[in-house]
Amino acid sequence: MKNQTKYAYVAGLLFGDIRSKVLLIRKSHPNWMRGKLNGIGGHIEQGELPEQTMCREFSEETGIDIPHWKHFATITGTEANLAKEPWVVYWYTAAISQKTVDLSESNAVSNPLRDEPVAWFNVEFVARGLHGNMMPNLCWLIYMAKARIEGVDRALSFQIEERYSVE
Repeated sequence: MKNQTKYAYVAGLLFGDIRSKVLLIRKSHPNWMRGKLNGIGGHIEQGELPEQTMCREFSEETGIDIPHWKHFATITGTEANLAKEPWVVYWYTAAISQKTVDLSESNAVSNPLRDEPVAWFNVEFVARGLHGNMMPNLCWLIYMAKARIEGVDRALSFQIEERYSVE
């Protein structure tokens, strides 16, 4: 499926061994995300498939190449501040071995040329919303992604529609 909308994005949640750590990014842009934790990803380029974008964006942001991602959710919607243009975010998940990357929470793995730090966080701490400043939907997305990796969910992916308005 090729990108059909001007506002098409991907985001990924990478889990470490035994799924106790998740790699997240502290956003500096756009302004409405500034300072919040989120999944790692970016904008889908014209003619690029979401899976290709996920691999490219994750590598650019972290320096880690993950060749296989599992799609687990698609979130669509419209927003007043985007001239009511529709948007879509394809969410992916993957897991790696602790031997592959240092999973300590103090170990930032982000690209030094980028202004958005990437680091490992304790899954239960973050998923319960105890970490503070994070994107509102990140808590339940982490649980869904973890279930997809562990094979405990029956559905391969979810379609979620969000509606926002400025009042």
